[in-house]
Amino acid sequence: MEKSRVILRGLFKSFLLALTILLMVTPTSLIAAEKSIKIGVMGPMKLIYGQQILWGATMAAEEINAAGGIKMNGTAHKVELVEADDNCFLSVVDAVNAMERLVTVEKVALVIGGIRSESILAQQEVMADNKIVFLTSAGGSPELTTRVAKDYNRYKYFFRACISGKWTAQIGVISVDMAVKKMRTELGIQKPRVAVFAEKILTWEPLIKAVPAMLEKMGAEMAGVWQPSAVATDVRAELEAIEGAGSHIIFQLFSSPVGIAGSRQWGELQVPAVPVGANIESGRWKHWKDTNGKCEYNISMSPFARIKITDKTIPFYNKFFERYGDTPMWVSQSYDALFLVKEAIERAGGLDSDKLVAELEKTDYMGAQGRLAFTPTNDQFPHEFVWKPGYTTWVLTQWQAGEQAVIWPNGDAAFGVPGYEGLKYPGTGEFKFPPWVISHWKDKGK
Repeated sequence: MEKSRVILRGLFKSFLLALTILLMVTPTSLIAAEKSIKIGVMGPMKLIYGQQILWGATMAAEEINAAGGIKMNGTAHKVELVEADDNCFLSVVDAVNAMERLVTVEKVALVIGGIRSESILAQQEVMADNKIVFLTSAGGSPELTTRVAKDYNRYKYFFRACISGKWTAQIGVISVDMAVKKMRTELGIQKPRVAVFAEKILTWEPLIKAVPAMLEKMGAEMAGVWQPSAVATDVRAELEAIEGAGSHIIFQLFSSPVGIAGSRQWGELQVPAVPVGANIESGRWKHWKDTNGKCEYNISMSPFARIKITDKTIPFYNKFFERYGDTPMWVSQSYDALFLVKEAIERAGGLDSDKLVAELEKTDYMGAQGRLAFTPTNDQFPHEFVWKPGYTTWVLTQWQAGEQAVIWPNGDAAFGVPGYEGLKYPGTGEFKFPPWVISHWKDKGK
């Protein structure tokens, strides 16, 4: 009997020793698992657009975690990103499945990402059914936020953590106006002809319809509309038709891979028309290599550039470039978006979606791209970034001598938008015409 008790005491001591060792070895991982907030990061991860959403969010998560994480009710929580490839360019079904997996299987607290508006519209239904906060850093269709205005209780969980396609289009229109004025003053073309060269996606349709009236106000005229696929790799036929129509200016509206072919083949053909507007691919550093340098003089737009928009802009830009070997595109607004989420969670004191919505609506944050605040609930387009001087403005860049030069805001009045007079970031340069455009059109308008 005594022998049995000795054996039992020995086993008990061994158990206590093993338990002690276990607690000594694993408490950090256990605590980390208990004190983390899972945030979904969603996009077409096989393409640069999804990758940049993930890269921006990853940089923000690392910085937040290094600074102690997200404080919730006095306790620090680490950010845990959960990646989802939504294949949104090619399949709405895949996009919806990715959103559903994040929400129902991964049990994320909220979702950041989404690009193609047609897919986001479907993903919004998953969001609304599950009452989960969804911040997109890319989708441009006005319908994404007019839904919030029309049915607030169902769609209030959606925030466009970027400016809408309406305002990116407005920046494009400003670049057209710049080119029209330069054509008139420097080349004597009194009524320049403008070709609309736009990928065929939902975001751009309202703008294309409005272009003729805009051009009339500028004293320009429409040369025609050409709409290749968003993933087209050959647009030579469209460019030749644009030249054949006597176009002086090409109003690009590209947010997809077609922008690579657009730049490269425009440069190869030396089309005598100035490319302006939005070619998002042209804003990438890698675009120079992708086009064999044929993108020289092409224009892009972005919320970021290596100039001082805020104190955070250049440090973010340089860190992103050094780490990933590319410039941050508009989808990298996921970086700022995660900091907005952090602030909202800390103010709400938890992850309740309705409370997060209320706190996100109060956002006033100085980010890498400018001062960030959401349009109010009574706006025609609620829950998207305020775009105007003093908030986020974006910039226009142009390839000049193999470098991306900022050319706007340039201190001049902006077509159709008040308040830009005098706004010019340090280091902003001048908009230049390609030499073959100058030689082709010089004196022909006089």
